[in-house]
Amino acid sequence: MPSGVTRVVPPSALPVCSLTAEKPLGGLRISVLGLAIALAFVGLLVPLLIVDVPPVLDYPNHYARMWLIAGGAQLAPLDQMYAVDWSQASTNIGIDLMAQIFGRLLGAGTVAKACLIASILLPCLGCLWLHRRVFGGAHWWQLTFVLPAFGKTGLAGFMNFNIGVGLALVGAVIDENLVRQGRVATCCGRAVIATVTLIFHPFATLAYAGLVVAMIVGREMPDLRSPGVLADKVLGTLMAALAIGLPVGLLLTLSPHSPLDVERGRTLLGWAPFSAPGKLGDLLTAYRAYVPWFDGLVALITLAIAGLAICIRRCSVHVGLLLAGLAFAAVALVMPARIGDAYWVETRLPVFATFILLASIRPEFAFSGRRLAMVSGALLALGLARTAVVGTAWSRGQQDVQAVRHALSDVPSGASVLPITNSLDKHAIGSAPFGRYFAGRNPAFWSYPALAVIARHAFVPTLWTVPGQHSLRTNGDWRFMSGPFGGLPIAASELGNRANPPPKQYLTSWRRFDYILHLNADMPTGPDDKLPAQGLELVSDQGFAKLYRIVPQTPDSR
Repeated sequence: MPSGVTRVVPPSALPVCSLTAEKPLGGLRISVLGLAIALAFVGLLVPLLIVDVPPVLDYPNHYARMWLIAGGAQLAPLDQMYAVDWSQASTNIGIDLMAQIFGRLLGAGTVAKACLIASILLPCLGCLWLHRRVFGGAHWWQLTFVLPAFGKTGLAGFMNFNIGVGLALVGAVIDENLVRQGRVATCCGRAVIATVTLIFHPFATLAYAGLVVAMIVGREMPDLRSPGVLADKVLGTLMAALAIGLPVGLLLTLSPHSPLDVERGRTLLGWAPFSAPGKLGDLLTAYRAYVPWFDGLVALITLAIAGLAICIRRCSVHVGLLLAGLAFAAVALVMPARIGDAYWVETRLPVFATFILLASIRPEFAFSGRRLAMVSGALLALGLARTAVVGTAWSRGQQDVQAVRHALSDVPSGASVLPITNSLDKHAIGSAPFGRYFAGRNPAFWSYPALAVIARHAFVPTLWTVPGQHSLRTNGDWRFMSGPFGGLPIAASELGNRANPPPKQYLTSWRRFDYILHLNADMPTGPDDKLPAQGLELVSDQGFAKLYRIVPQTPDSR
């Protein structure tokens, strides 16, 4: 065990567990527990590899943008619609850079899928590496690190954010090596890591800063009564803040588009209405997926193990990491839902709070070999069961993906496609096919229309082209038909509504489009979901997806 780790149970009280004993295999020496941990992590790959287009909220939109960056934007007629413009990008562009560097060589589809895999696995692997660095070796508690893999931000496709969180955790491991190289090397190394995380997501840099401070605080509670110890911790924190804050300051100063830019008439911050269940849901963001009762059970089991270990003083603790995780969780309770043009902000801090808290402790129950095998087997089964739920949802979601593809097959190259969807109440969402919604009322199909860009070389207004966040922009008059913030109109009643806010102003002149792609069309329609009775011609009905041609209106028909 590394020196300095706070242990509240004497090592002599713990039996040697045969489950972790190394056994020969083909000249190699392996750990049975290590194999179980590896199996849990490899299992995370299964849902990602068994489907063509994962029904992850933002993934098709990311995929289409990456495909354009990798060369698609140079193809006619798309070269008239979209352009790659790195001058308007500042942060949140990590996967865009991956598409630029590797897209032509490997193919945009391969790069997009690899980035999605990294967004799911990297936070878990970073947590595992940090835990092993702090406490040393394999431990059954590490089987719980896969449980937050497919949480709300993962299923939402926040790829840059999740990859950034993983990089921040890895950065904390590297930071321990940096401090041994002297102050200059430490400051330079921290500035580099902060820059890398900032490229992916600003909140990832915040996570890295918190982790660095946690490592400075140390594994044991420092003696704050000692002026020397306190001065050393404060000086270390100030130096870290300077090194990490430098790239952030340069971004805000030199970038032509600040990540805090907002549309005119909107405030910088926006809060969701307060509710206690809502705040609890935010704190459990990392565990929210498709089955609420099962998600809650997974979170409860994890919390119960940690709570029991701490209460009966059978737990090793890294004080700095524990305080950092608790601090992030506390701040998450007062976070706004929107900062600038960034949404779902309230879900970000709970994610890295979860991984930091998991890495901050190691339960030290005095299990016998058989009992420890049972506990490890149960946690492995729990992780695989959670992954199986995701795999089932994604497999069933392929029916909707194929419906969209079949409907789009009638769209000619160069056409413009306007997506809409039905607005469902809570009861109707509960009757929707399994996997179509996740973490409550969030539609997994929101970005499916972006597939038209790749498959049909068509224009879709909801492709992300936000200055400061994306390296893609719309050209010429196509800008007036674009909603750079993505998303779908909630109901058909928004078509032609002159009261639409700036992000949806393109809906006012919806007849400029060639086609309407109606998603979720197999679900009951509400009073606001009725399409106009005239001026539309049904081209394809695939159940979930219907394609309508917008008939050009003559002066007499207006």
